[in-house]
Amino acid sequence: MDVLVVDDSKVMRDMVVACLRAGVEELARATRDVDTATAEQLKAVESLNQTNGRLTQEGRTIAGAAAEQTRSTQALAQAAAEMRKMTRQTTQATSEHARALRDVVKINSNVSAACSSWEISETSPWIPWSTSSAGSRALVERGGRVITESETTTVVYGMPRAVAEAGLADVSGPLEELPALILSRL
Repeated sequence: MDVLVVDDSKVMRDMVVACLRAGVEELARATRDVDTATAEQLKAVESLNQTNGRLTQEGRTIAGAAAEQTRSTQALAQAAAEMRKMTRQTTQATSEHARALRDVVKINSNVSAACSSWEISETSPWIPWSTSSAGSRALVERGGRVITESETTTVVYGMPRAVAEAGLADVSGPLEELPALILSRL
């Protein structure tokens, strides 16, 4: 290390002042550098905050979409369960209708067989009252139902009366109500 020995106080003072100035300038330069670095760091932090905010918003959007997709999936699963239930009900109803149709075919076959024994000639175009009771009885015995026209609207109340008096009529009604009565019992 070099040592400088100065005897003159003015020179000494000038040297101290020069050193202090150099130190102050160096300190000012260092402070500016720190200020610049701090400003750059603040910009970086702000940029990170903005990125974090965007990512947070995107995360919320994705979470909302996932929640909506979950709700949609649940609704689809519920609809599928309902459709399976409806399919079972439809299958059951179809089976019941098929059984009912088989029963109707069987009853019609039995009634046809019973009716084939009835003799109708040109001189006697009407089935006798006792035969209408017998046919209705055969129908009832095979699970069928009998609906008769009421006395108020019939031209000749013979056959309906014979069936009603034999207790074979399920229901009796005026002619205009017969279609509704039939449909209500299907």
